[in-house]
Amino acid sequence: MRSIATKTISTLLPLLMLLGTTKAYAETKVVLKKDHVIDLLFLNTIESTRQDQKQYFRDVGPKARTMGYEPVIAFRINRKPISGNYFPDTLAIASWPGDMTDRAGYLDTLEQAVPDLHSRRFDHWSTFNMTHYYVPRNITMQFDPEKIYVLSAYWPKDKKKFATFREQQLDRINKFGGKVKLDLEQGHSLFGYLYQPQVTMITEWKNQTAFDAFHQSNPGNDRQALKQQNQLYLELIQPRS
Repeated sequence: MRSIATKTISTLLPLLMLLGTTKAYAETKVVLKKDHVIDLLFLNTIESTRQDQKQYFRDVGPKARTMGYEPVIAFRINRKPISGNYFPDTLAIASWPGDMTDRAGYLDTLEQAVPDLHSRRFDHWSTFNMTHYYVPRNITMQFDPEKIYVLSAYWPKDKKKFATFREQQLDRINKFGGKVKLDLEQGHSLFGYLYQPQVTMITEWKNQTAFDAFHQSNPGNDRQALKQQNQLYLELIQPRS
């Protein structure tokens, strides 16, 4: 029988083809480059179309890469959400050079090169949501498959209360032994792909017990500070054995 890791790589192979290589996904150390925009792609794959996806990747992948598209890392999402009402099966992170204006221009160029781009995406994915963040400095992240990773996406309701909530979150993460791997603000989505949390964080926990202790310590002010939050367990996609 195939291992879970090998099965996951096989299942997500078309996505890895789009990103250009499986190598980036096999590594645990990744760098988000300064003055780039990262895509957070939240996907639900239509299983019956996996073979047909190959032509989509052959058509779209090379065109995206000529504009500077680079893969960063991907995670599978098998466990039900901790909070929120969205349950994707994959998170892929990728990078483009430039700022948000440049990122919009890349999409325009891709739409011209592949006029049925959006339609074809929804032939293969039942959800294809994108959030973009500008990266103002180089960010290096190390991921350990033995640890617990949680993505938290926040939509503020009240600016002042959200600032207090966020400060408390950071204090509690530190208190319960968590580490903030990624913390980006001013999320943006392009037309047709609206999924726009203001803040996205990825935290690391040494085990489930540590995260559970943190989660259960919630002071209960999230509903006053937030319009919405989504929290998802992320599982690092492993290389082929």
